[in-house]
Order: sequence, then structure tokens, then C-alpha cells
Amino acid sequence: MLLFVGCKNSTETVKTSEHLTCIATIGGGDTAAQEKIKSLLETNGVTPMFEGSVVYGVYVRDGEASKALQLLKAADTLKGVWIEFQPQK
Repeated sequence: MLLFVGCKNSTETVKTSEHLTCIATIGGGDTAAQEKIKSLLETNGVTPMFEGSVVYGVYVRDGEASKALQLLKAADTLKGVWIEFQPQK
């Protein structure tokens, strides 16, 4: 997969010692999807970060990846949204 990277606003500063996991990708211009994902995850104690250009990666801290992925996969609010879930190690 080719990903052009450009920074997008995040809700919180990440320490350089923290590791992030990309759990999903969404369309870069889909601000509605970003807001839905941000609201869902933050309501459940997970801080998402978005980065990209044409396609945005949805990143969370490593320790929150499983929880975040489960929340996104179960979310009725994301029905009809183009979202590609990333395989986890």
C-alpha cells in the first residue's frame, strides 16, 4: 500500500517514547468519519490520531489497539463509511 503522509490534527501530544499502531484507514477527505471515530474512541477512553493525505491512517497507542479496533468494528455509526481495518500482529 502506498501512503502519502502529511500531519493532521491530533487531540493529544504523543510522547516520543510511545508506540502507535495503525488500526484502520479512511478516506482523507472524510471529515465526518474522522469526527465519528474520534467521538467513539474518546468516549471510551482511547485517544485517536489521524495522519495522511489521500488516505488517513487511524492510529492509537499500542496498548489500546485491540479495544479501539473492537469498538470501530462494532460501531453502527460507521455503517456505510469506507474504512479498511488493518491486520494486527
